[in-house]
Amino acid sequence: MAAQDTVMRDQDAHLDSISRSLGLINNMGLQIRDELDMQNNLLDDIEGGVNRTHGEMMSAQGRMKRLLQRTNDCKWMIAIVVLVGVVLILLSWVFRPQ
Repeated sequence: MAAQDTVMRDQDAHLDSISRSLGLINNMGLQIRDELDMQNNLLDDIEGGVNRTHGEMMSAQGRMKRLLQRTNDCKWMIAIVVLVGVVLILLSWVFRPQ
C-alpha cells in the first residue's frame, strides 16, 4: 500500500505540474489573442488610411490630368518658359554682386 501511495503522490505531483504548465500556456494563448486583436485593429486603421489616401491620390491624379490637358497647348508652354526666364532674370538682377 505504501508503494501505491507513493506512486499516486508522484502522479499527483506530475499532474499538478502539467496543470500549472497548461495554465501558463492558456495565459500565453490569451495574451497572444489580445495582441493579435490589437494588431488587427491597427491594421484595420492603416487599411482605412490607405484607402482614404488612395481616393485622394486618384482625385489628385484626375485634377492633374485635367490640368495637363489644359496646359497642353503650345501657347501655355511658351508663356511658362518666358515667365520662368523673366523670374530668373529678375533674381539675377536682385542678387547681383555690388
